[in-house]
Amino acid sequence: MTLTKDLDLTQAILTRYILAICMVLGIIGSLFDLIIFCQKKFRSNSCSVYFIATSIFNLLVILCGIIPALLVSYQNYDIALYSSTFCKARGYIIHVLLMMSRSSVALACIDRFALCSRNAHIRRLNQYNIAILLVIIVCILWLTLPIHVLIYIDIQMPGRRCGGSGTYLIVYSIYAAIVTSIPLFIMIIFSFLAIQNLRLSYIRIHPNIVYTNENINRPIRMQKRDIQLMTIVISEVVIYFISTVWFPIYTIYLTITSNISKTTNRLAIEGFIRYLALQFLIFINSCSIFYIHLLASKPFRQECVNSQYDIYKKPKNLSEMSSREKQNKPSDSSQQQDNRFNRQDSQKPAISQQDRSSEENFDIIKYLHNNRDELMERYGYGKSPKRRCPRYYFINKKKSILIILQGDITRTKVDAIVNAANEHMTGGGGVDGIIHRAAGPELYTACVAHKKITQGVRLPTGRSRILLSYNMSSTTHYIINTAGPVYDRYRKEECAKELFSCYQTSLALANLYDLESIGFTAISCGIFGYPANQGADVALRTVDQEAGIVPVVVFVLWDDDIYDAWVRKAEELEFTSFDIENIKTKNPLTSSNDNDQIETKKNLNKNDDQPRSPTTFNPPVRDFSTHDKTPEDNTKSLLDRLPSVPSDTSDTQKTADMEEDDNSSNEKHPLHNQQTQDMTSVTQEEEKSTTKDHSEQKSVEETMDQHHNKQIKTNDDPSQLTVSKKTNNSHAEVAKNETAKDN
Repeated sequence: MTLTKDLDLTQAILTRYILAICMVLGIIGSLFDLIIFCQKKFRSNSCSVYFIATSIFNLLVILCGIIPALLVSYQNYDIALYSSTFCKARGYIIHVLLMMSRSSVALACIDRFALCSRNAHIRRLNQYNIAILLVIIVCILWLTLPIHVLIYIDIQMPGRRCGGSGTYLIVYSIYAAIVTSIPLFIMIIFSFLAIQNLRLSYIRIHPNIVYTNENINRPIRMQKRDIQLMTIVISEVVIYFISTVWFPIYTIYLTITSNISKTTNRLAIEGFIRYLALQFLIFINSCSIFYIHLLASKPFRQECVNSQYDIYKKPKNLSEMSSREKQNKPSDSSQQQDNRFNRQDSQKPAISQQDRSSEENFDIIKYLHNNRDELMERYGYGKSPKRRCPRYYFINKKKSILIILQGDITRTKVDAIVNAANEHMTGGGGVDGIIHRAAGPELYTACVAHKKITQGVRLPTGRSRILLSYNMSSTTHYIINTAGPVYDRYRKEECAKELFSCYQTSLALANLYDLESIGFTAISCGIFGYPANQGADVALRTVDQEAGIVPVVVFVLWDDDIYDAWVRKAEELEFTSFDIENIKTKNPLTSSNDNDQIETKKNLNKNDDQPRSPTTFNPPVRDFSTHDKTPEDNTKSLLDRLPSVPSDTSDTQKTADMEEDDNSSNEKHPLHNQQTQDMTSVTQEEEKSTTKDHSEQKSVEETMDQHHNKQIKTNDDPSQLTVSKKTNNSHAEVAKNETAKDN
């Protein structure tokens, strides 16, 4: 056999067997790529859009490129050599799909670079909507740019081949080399820049960490899903480079040697190289993307396993699911244990119920009265609109106090301060470094003693850990470390959830330890780049909802802009502000309606002292102390409260008594003494009667006033009017008898 026949046989084996196997594996892999990247947790990521587009384009390349090649190899008949339309369409479609796939990978590299960029305008490219727009633009671009293929590619005679001829063959070779090399250079350049930006981002976040061993892989503060996608992109770039770099090289070689006479063996070798560079390696690249992902990323392998489990192991109908639930339903005791130890969601209502009962028994006004001087001494006071003046608000349904002030948190006296730490808990820049220096090396030792959850991560983003204050014991008892998020404006929702978790977990620890006060800084609003306005919104809304039974929440802010943002947001949220200097003289929780009611009651009491006319409209005031009593009970109680009136004696009885007294006095005393004694006794009796009359009249007046006030508070019904008339008649009879007695 000659070299030409050997190369033809090798080409046939590669096409019939290797490409056939790759086609089956490529179709399966592309479908799995679509299933994984279309999941909810990946679907919202902009890089996943490019991977989905790449999988679709590669699947179409396999169907439109490998299947016709297999048919030609098995049947020894190429329809493109006899149909001009099929010749043009096949070359155009395969070229367009390959360029769309390559451009999608290049856009994924740009997306990873934009994610790590410090420039806000560049980071704008890392957005879901922009990713979809760029994919659409790429499709339109590559559908229009290769129009020349439909015009100049045709069946060439003699030799019956599908391709270009003459000058267009040279132009197409240069064009193919350029359009193939541009995505390759974009991938290499932006992958390198993305890695460089990651290193700069790590240095910016952890400026104080020094590694003595240079061989240690430095952990980068980045979302795990983004790191996973970055690894996948770089692996695609490597494979794409290996499979594509030969085509522009071959094209350049073919252009240079086009005018050189060549032997049959050389032409056979060039044809075999052309087959490898133009078809085999490119088709292998399209089929191998999914398997490259499997080899490059361990999380991707786990996602693949989970996807297979969801597809094949999921119950096929609801009846099967319900039967399994009935069979595997735990007992009440085991369910209680699950709720107690394994299910935090079911544990939350019980905790919140306890907190609610504690909050209901807590009187914030009483707390302010008892601790007013201490609060003023610790945090200052003043109602001036100038900066650095503390602002006091009621939050948490007026069960907690919010204080916003400017100052140094290491000098603020609270039960616990919240440190905006990093995932390593080893100290960094900004507030984290200041607190570590103030607390001393003991804090660093306690931090590094924590177990690493993953490589280099002791404190995941959004979580909190509580430690002692060590050298800061004079101002605080505890230091709560919380890992805030690094802000990305195109992942606002994720960053906001992580920041919310920072405040929520810190307040949960404060409630767990029964702390009376907790001090926050503006978490992530420093070197982590979180905007002050958005950070204030998340912080104030969270402490308003999650304060629990912590009476005092303090925000100690250093920068003027951050302080202004916090104050503005507190006013936008309509928190009730108050002046702590006047907290004793005026109740800030008393509404205007309550004040009006108090003034109304005072005016009613004043009007009760004045005599009321029968024609004056006096609306009855409901007395809840006698609301449950019947009218008969009210009448009886009123009659029992009336003073006892002495009964009148008849005139004959009085005359008999006087004559008896005179007779007895005449028998015992002489006339002079008898007259003197009679005059003295009469005078004493008159004085006693006068004093008694005054006291009885005074008691009657007091009783009438009490009854009058009681009558106003009773309901306006016929029974009460009857009681009032009877009481007035009795008062009139008493007054008449007293007047007759005086006479």
